Amino acid sequence: MLWKKPTFACYSIEANLNRGVIFVIIELKGFKLLYNRNDGGDISPMLSTTRLSVSLPSALVKEFDSVWRSMQYTNRSKAVHDALRNFISDHRWTQEEAEELMGAIVLLYYLDKPGLLNRITEIQHKFENIISSTMHVHLTKDKCLEIIAVKGNAKNAKSLAQELMAKKGVKQLKFAAIIP
Repeated sequence: MLWKKPTFACYSIEANLNRGVIFVIIELKGFKLLYNRNDGGDISPMLSTTRLSVSLPSALVKEFDSVWRSMQYTNRSKAVHDALRNFISDHRWTQEEAEELMGAIVLLYYLDKPGLLNRITEIQHKFENIISSTMHVHLTKDKCLEIIAVKGNAKNAKSLAQELMAKKGVKQLKFAAIIP
């Protein structure tokens, strides 16, 4: 796309060379445009975005930078965006603000409690309206992992997770929820 060179009243450049990011602010007859230059060298308009400043311990930032780079993100902003989206999704699910969700319940249990497998199966049948599929994995002779894919009402998914966790013999339960 060809851009015409604008006539501007004033501009400012903010640079953080440690992060390789340059922000260019151009004011045109009362309108401010914010441009962002990342490591790739392209300058692109940042539409519908908000700049956010956060104070964090340097060790945490160093670890976060190491993680997002190892995950093949192209920039820190995208990694922070995804982390914030997951944080909000987790909160909405626990607060039952979302009516519908998709997710997976991962359940670790031991077979040393008589009848536990039958009770887990009964609970799953009780919630068949939100369970899409299940996978049972034998970890050892007496230790199993159950992965339950769910899609539906958030309140029902929370009830399913709570009922499963309350059973004796269930050692750990994790629920990964995605709010569409």
